[in-house]
Amino acid sequence: MAFGIKKILCPVALDDQCAASLRLSIRLARDFRAELFVCFCTPRAAAGIPPAQHRKINEMIERALDFYAGSVDEGTISWQSVVIESGDTAKGIIDEAARQDADLIVMGASRHPILHALLGSVTEKVCRTAPCSVLVTPSGDPSPPAAGEESFRRILVAHDFSDYSEIALQTATALTMLYKAELYLFQVITETPRQEPELVWSRAARNPYHKTIERLKTVVTGEFKKVPRVVIAARWGKPYREILTYSREHEVDLIAMGAQGADFGSNTLFGSNVDRVLRQSSCAVLVARPHRPVVNGNGKLES
Repeated sequence: MAFGIKKILCPVALDDQCAASLRLSIRLARDFRAELFVCFCTPRAAAGIPPAQHRKINEMIERALDFYAGSVDEGTISWQSVVIESGDTAKGIIDEAARQDADLIVMGASRHPILHALLGSVTEKVCRTAPCSVLVTPSGDPSPPAAGEESFRRILVAHDFSDYSEIALQTATALTMLYKAELYLFQVITETPRQEPELVWSRAARNPYHKTIERLKTVVTGEFKKVPRVVIAARWGKPYREILTYSREHEVDLIAMGAQGADFGSNTLFGSNVDRVLRQSSCAVLVARPHRPVVNGNGKLES
């Protein structure tokens, strides 16, 4: 398994709502030795932003970086500040991620009582069409954690054997190994369970639960075996509901799931499970998708 993060984009609004995402992006940039792009989004003005305002915004970003970099221990990071002028904040973030060829976007979830309840928030729009995976941090206490505190202790991968969930697993495994966290490999069985006692099932017709557990075990091979602790689990029910319930029961720090599910076109896609988990999760959520490389002027993919 080859996985790495080279470029991280972190959109900020320079308020407490962005504290967690900025702090996490700094930690990830340090630990993966990645380049960090901190971008401030502002509506496009008719004549653009005056140079003095640009300097002021950059100074604000630098102060925030200095403050939060100090809260994640020693270690230098390579970073740049970027000002995005766009009337559509989500599109501005997506375009900037493509321009910088980012591997990961780290941003905060909206907890506005109205925006958070409606489909179409900036965070959800970015998660839908970003050119790379998006890690969404929950809003909460903006105060930094104690020095040396690990970013993640328990990571849940919602796996449905799709290509996208494999990307989620690769990313989660890299984070698990980096932070010595526990990995929970989890699938929700959507078909209705049989009511007969388990003893009446023959070995040739084992129930879907056992089949799912056995199939999940086949996923943990090669590099995945180096993970300190792997818990394999499955439940019947609605995917988003069981994912949220299981994550809360086990005090999970990060839920990783694919942007698209195995059954393309059904309720495994955005509009049902992923966006509901984004809205209702009390922990960070990784929405995984393939990284789309930048296309150069000759129309070829950059290496």
